[in-house]
Amino acid sequence: MAESLGSDHVNYLVFRYLQEAGHEAAAKALYNDWHRPLEFRDPEDLPFAPNVRQHELINIIQDGLFHDQLTASVTKQDRRFRLTEANVSRRASAQAAAKQIAARRRASMAQAVENDEFPTPAAKRPRRSNGEEMHINGDAMEVDSRAQEDVESGSGLAETDREKSEAEPAVEEERPPVELLSSATQTEKKIKPKTETMYWTLERPESSIYTTMWNPSLSASTRLLTVGESLCRFYDVPTSEHSGVQDITHEDAENMPSDSLITAACWHPSGQYATCVMEASRQINGSREPTHRMFDFQSGGGKQFYDLQSYLLKPNGLCLALRYDSTGSYLLSVSTNDKRGLVEVWDVKSPKGSGPCAFRIFDKPVLDAVWTSPTSFVVCGDARIEHHELSISPDASSDSNKPTIAENGAWNITPKRSFETTSKWDKIRFDPRHGHTAVNSTADERLLVLDSQNDTISPLEGFPPSDTTDVTAMAFQTTTTAAFSNGPTHLALARNTGSVNIYHLTRDRCETHSTLSLEENEPALALAWSPDGMYLAASSDESIRVWNAEHDFKPVLEWRAEPHLWRAEQINGEEGSGTEPSLGWDAEGRKLVFAIGRKVAVIRLRSEGKDVDMVDANGA
Repeated sequence: MAESLGSDHVNYLVFRYLQEAGHEAAAKALYNDWHRPLEFRDPEDLPFAPNVRQHELINIIQDGLFHDQLTASVTKQDRRFRLTEANVSRRASAQAAAKQIAARRRASMAQAVENDEFPTPAAKRPRRSNGEEMHINGDAMEVDSRAQEDVESGSGLAETDREKSEAEPAVEEERPPVELLSSATQTEKKIKPKTETMYWTLERPESSIYTTMWNPSLSASTRLLTVGESLCRFYDVPTSEHSGVQDITHEDAENMPSDSLITAACWHPSGQYATCVMEASRQINGSREPTHRMFDFQSGGGKQFYDLQSYLLKPNGLCLALRYDSTGSYLLSVSTNDKRGLVEVWDVKSPKGSGPCAFRIFDKPVLDAVWTSPTSFVVCGDARIEHHELSISPDASSDSNKPTIAENGAWNITPKRSFETTSKWDKIRFDPRHGHTAVNSTADERLLVLDSQNDTISPLEGFPPSDTTDVTAMAFQTTTTAAFSNGPTHLALARNTGSVNIYHLTRDRCETHSTLSLEENEPALALAWSPDGMYLAASSDESIRVWNAEHDFKPVLEWRAEPHLWRAEQINGEEGSGTEPSLGWDAEGRKLVFAIGRKVAVIRLRSEGKDVDMVDANGA
């Protein structure tokens, strides 16, 4: 005997049907009201969920009707379920006229049955909806949306029959038997929910997320680096839409002490490993002193350590930034204390333990840096914006057969250009297409776009605009796709007021393009361009919006975290006050990672192409 279906089976079948039919609000309501064990908060975690195929509820109902019809024909008894029999009227309208028509049809059909004149139903014919033939499991569905609308709305056929009834004599006109259609389960093709979200919370109460970064290699695009307080971890996120959080595996760099912190991290462009700097403390002569370790973290737990020389700053400096150049040949680190700054450069081909190939100490704090070419970079800090180049020192070897600067001998970091300033600049970004740099001062609420390719660093014409306050994040459009190889690039600025400002940048000037906004003017705290530069994502601490840059920043996606899984006031109040969210696209441009405090959400876009009308993809 077949096993009975439980409430979870039925709820899941209905839940899947509502999603497949496009009834997202109803699916969300069922999701919220469905009482199930904690281990099955995600319905996809239910043990039978992987066995449920597409349109399974419809298949079960259709099979049940077929079995009922077959049983009735064998036992010579009436069918139990008469929904689809030809002598059952379709759903009547609320209007009295439609009821009269239905009663008149039943009387006519009864007379036809009595006279043995009831016709055999006509063969099914395929109908089209939105220009396409409807299919479920290969069988054409019978759809007549016009007839359904006529009956339900009381117009069309019902109105016509009412007028005839009022104009004609009371004597019933003999009518031919009426061909009735079986009820259709779907009248138009629906699109699947636009996103699938996987949530999880760090199991370590002492940990808090600083940043998350997808592996930049397409072959390893499911690997996610997550670092922060007492945290340095690789996650492997499954690619299947039906996977749950239990399918996510992780690998820790090491058992980090509770007082440790990953202060800077980045992937090598090849995606083979990530480089991290950890600050901890150790007991020395009865007191605890900070220590710094820099290492490459590879899959399988392999680590290679660098000789980080932040002790040269006296007291030791804190590493704030790690940057690989675009070719992956050189690694740059930025360290600072309250008085001075230090920039170190490593040649990737040199042994890690041999120390940096070049370094430079600054008389004031340096807070950030960005590569402008494989051998040049711009640094910013306290009253400082300077362009530097790597150069071989005069006493270096003249052996030209040695391929790298490091192998050729000692080399220097030489200042080339500088911008006179008194502000404290803490963030810097670079536009590789036109050679501009954007620098932001959080303390002074100033932002500049500079032309750093000329002999002197100077502000770009047209920038800054009148208001550059409350800037929380900035990002130049990525340029890997041919669609954006020519013409202006875009600079996006996130504002604490909830707006996202877009600027067009050419080689000679900057122009204001448009102003976007998050829902309900929530503060925009993070930005991320997709790898092909087609899409811009911005987030508050609990919602995300995505715009299409190719189509003049048309909004294409709106996502909001589930309230019972993600509450901003809890994150900011209990799990790291003042923390900023981390937002990033994977290498394929198909997944977003969103993290803050101890909470992580991976949002997978599921539609056939991301360029769709604005949808509410509420993470369900």
